[in-house]
Amino acid sequence: MSYPAVVTREGSEWLGEVPGLPGAHTSARTLAGLDRGMREVVVLSADLTDAALSEIEFDWDFSAVDETAVKAARIAPKCRDIAELEEISAEETAAAARELKSHDWSGRDLAGALPKPDRPVTLDEMDKAIAAAAAGTDE
Repeated sequence: MSYPAVVTREGSEWLGEVPGLPGAHTSARTLAGLDRGMREVVVLSADLTDAALSEIEFDWDFSAVDETAVKAARIAPKCRDIAELEEISAEETAAAARELKSHDWSGRDLAGALPKPDRPVTLDEMDKAIAAAAAGTDE
């Protein structure tokens, strides 16, 4: 469920409102707090169950705050998408490592065949990954 949410700022407080949903407004000291509070008021205002809290998404409108906030709001969903893709990639890479290890691939072959991490991997990390792949666990 996606709702439009207009965000403004008064002093150090963030104010949020869902236009068209009577009573769906709140304030918080942080954006994370505003997100939690907005979810709660949407559940109450739209008469949803508590289970809906995790399913609610907002189309944040920061245009009343400033241009930097608007840019950050545009970047945030992209960052969440990237994090989700990284998690999926890590899971698929671990599954591929287990499968290849079961076909007697060496650690060097695994390292050459699978995606490279964004930082150097230590020998200890490689040993743990190979042991985890051999044991069929994700570490």
